[in-house]
Amino acid sequence: MRAMLLLSGVLVLAACKPVESPTFNSSAGSTPTPTNVSAAVDALPPAQRDAVLLRAIMDADLPCQKIEKAERMSTPDGKMEWRATCDGGAQHLVDIQPNGSATVVSRIHS
Repeated sequence: MRAMLLLSGVLVLAACKPVESPTFNSSAGSTPTPTNVSAAVDALPPAQRDAVLLRAIMDADLPCQKIEKAERMSTPDGKMEWRATCDGGAQHLVDIQPNGSATVVSRIHS
């Protein structure tokens, strides 16, 4: 009887297959590709782009209720930078990185 239980346990273990790792077919597009967020923001319609800039400014705890004007600034290193003018005249330089992080620099008025 013991031999029968031991033999059945061994047979069950022998029937198990090892878990295989998943494979991705890159030609079918199943492999995720990184997104260049700064290029995506640059391609947005003006109202959506302004919303992204406004969110970056507000996340930096700077006062701004509305983007009155946004201008893409050219940089020598090819970064995506925008000069955003808020209601009330405050200007902020928003640098959007390809990974989606943003840096906001404000002009100080004296």
